[in-house]
Amino acid sequence: MKTVLKFLFTLIAVLIGHSIQAQTTYSYTLYDGDTDQPLLSGFNNNISWDLDISNRLSVVSDIASGIYTQVKFTLSNGHTQTEGAHPYACYGDTSGNFTPWTQTAEEAVSFTVQYLNGPGNITETDNFTITFFRSSTSGGGGSSFPNVALNKSTSQSSTWNGYTSDQAVDGITTGNNWTHTINGANPWWRVDLGQAYDIDQIKVINRPSSCCVGRLNGAVVYVGNQDSSDPSDYTAVYNLNGDLVQDIQNLSVSGRYVMIHKTTGQGILNITEVEVHGQVTTAPPPKPSTPTTFYASNPTDTSIDLNWNASTITSGSISHYEIDIDPSTTINVGNSTNTTINSLSPGVTYTFAVRAVSDQGVSSDPTDDLSATTTDSSSGGGGSGGGSSTSLWTQSGNDVSFSSGKVGIGTSTPDENLHVVGNQRIQGDNASLFIKGTGEDDYNGGRIFLNTEYINSGNNFASAKISMHRGTNGTGHFEIQRTAGNGAYMGNLLRYKDAEGWRFFTANSNTSTSSSLQMQISHQGNVSIGTLLVGDWKLAVDGKIRAREIRVDNDAWPDFVFVSDYDLPTLDEIRNFIKKYGHLPAVPSAKEVEEEGVELGEMNKILLQKIEELTLYILELDEQVKELEKGSK
Repeated sequence: MKTVLKFLFTLIAVLIGHSIQAQTTYSYTLYDGDTDQPLLSGFNNNISWDLDISNRLSVVSDIASGIYTQVKFTLSNGHTQTEGAHPYACYGDTSGNFTPWTQTAEEAVSFTVQYLNGPGNITETDNFTITFFRSSTSGGGGSSFPNVALNKSTSQSSTWNGYTSDQAVDGITTGNNWTHTINGANPWWRVDLGQAYDIDQIKVINRPSSCCVGRLNGAVVYVGNQDSSDPSDYTAVYNLNGDLVQDIQNLSVSGRYVMIHKTTGQGILNITEVEVHGQVTTAPPPKPSTPTTFYASNPTDTSIDLNWNASTITSGSISHYEIDIDPSTTINVGNSTNTTINSLSPGVTYTFAVRAVSDQGVSSDPTDDLSATTTDSSSGGGGSGGGSSTSLWTQSGNDVSFSSGKVGIGTSTPDENLHVVGNQRIQGDNASLFIKGTGEDDYNGGRIFLNTEYINSGNNFASAKISMHRGTNGTGHFEIQRTAGNGAYMGNLLRYKDAEGWRFFTANSNTSTSSSLQMQISHQGNVSIGTLLVGDWKLAVDGKIRAREIRVDNDAWPDFVFVSDYDLPTLDEIRNFIKKYGHLPAVPSAKEVEEEGVELGEMNKILLQKIEELTLYILELDEQVKELEKGSK
């Protein structure tokens, strides 16, 4: 760790004289002892500066030559030095006199400067104190990137007396320019860098006052990507202390937000400046996919062929493939997806794995280990199974075999990647069988998937289709469908969906003809035939209906027409209504029937009501006729 001294100079130079120049005040200058360049002069309070511990410190009196014969410098640690020539100066270095100054932060060293006359009598005395603040550097090696926190957006848990959060990123480190929170629980300060950066250095400058440097004790520097003041959303990178400058270097952390959070309970945060050095985060180069279908074939006494399917990559290309042979050997086999491994020993089992390497040098994950055994013709056997068979391995005769990438169970001559002769059984708590075509997703295309909500034969099975599945949006789906061919079948398509209910489709045997909907049964039990316009009807039919009998229940039959107080419209009223509306009262118009249809029960009731009214008109007319007949006699 490189330690840089930081000290605040408070000078009290009050000369208490034993000579005639009583209470005369002189000034002093601090010098860099290696360069002889002044660091500070006068009686200034609250001024700080840097001094590397490799440099020496000089305290020089500006008293003119000849006034005194000697100047005696006494440190509070007991070191005394007397200078007899102008300029009167006391020098310190790291190896001796002033070593205590670098031990702890906020260490105060008192000076007593005495002026002696010729006989050696003390004539004047100056007293002053230098307070040292130590800085710390962690990691070594500063950043080559700019300060990306400068003038960025900031916030803090609270603000006291106008000391706002932005004062820690304004680039000003002198004067009373620092942040200040109100004394409270777990105070925090945060800067938003605007986007994510790869950060390699963070520098925190404390408030350079002996009263307040300890306020950073217990605070932690965090880096994260969430707009949050919760430390659990961040990565902790450094625990702060009371040093004046804490320079955290050689970091390897990424984030958009840098937060200083005091996690030790009640307190105040004072920060003079925060620097964050880094570069904009860039996405890492893509990683190739792991090669698939890795298998061995054609073993000989000294070689084995290895085969695999090519890797893919989102951008760039595959540069080459690498083969691991056992744990100790890796070979580059170029950009081919097959190779022959030579110089092997007879009858030995080897372990192989393959990985892809991109044109940007990024490797894929390796495949699972593959074990393969060379043949041993000297012992009359071949591979693990013996004989001159070309199979890489067999067990129990021909029960299990593997040849040219094909696995046979119950056969030594498999025709497909997996060829099973005999019964199959899949067993387990969540045992499944999933078969799908190349390029198909998990919810469409031809396959069989058992122990899920999906059973679906492929398009190559032209005789029938059975589909039961749960869609990606949670919608259930059931279909029984025939797509082509002759013979009896249950509809062309029978389908159930959560949103529709049951639907029945038909089409001819030509698969290019689209199926047409014939009937639907909704979740409410409503049935539609030839139409989807079910509405609230229990049965909707777009077409003719033939039946021997239809019975309609109606509890409002119009016998009320024959009640004595029934208000029978006059014929003049009927005549006027017809003239105005073009139809009988209470009877739907032609337009209404065209748009809405008619209800058979209601219409029969209306017609009967009109017949009964007509009967009453006839009876009245009969009475009038009889009266006329009487008058004519």
